[in-house]
Amino acid sequence: MDTYTRNGVAAGSGAQTLTAPVDGVTVESIDPPRGRRYDEDGAVADFTGYLHAPVGWDRERELEKYWNSEHESRLGLGFCVAGNPRRHFMLRTVRHDAAWVREQLELAIAHVEATPRRRSR
Repeated sequence: MDTYTRNGVAAGSGAQTLTAPVDGVTVESIDPPRGRRYDEDGAVADFTGYLHAPVGWDRERELEKYWNSEHESRLGLGFCVAGNPRRHFMLRTVRHDAAWVREQLELAIAHVEATPRRRSR
């Protein structure tokens, strides 16, 4: 069972080091799926993991909306709790592997960060 983590810190064997800036929002870890399900189109899996984000980062819902509009899977992301920079996430019904999930999450984060905030009225 491989666990993908940032800076090579991982529980379990076979950890792979990811390089990402520490100041911004990064994918901290992705746990491999505990099992796969099958539907009419083939295998699907659920992934969980953590994002690292500044404590004041509040674009969780924007990231969820963007992911859910771009992919057939669903992203659920937790809010900052007790000043901790880690946010737990869950991806449901993913048809790919952990490396693809990591890449796509990083692209989605970059898109959200590059998009100006909408002002509320």
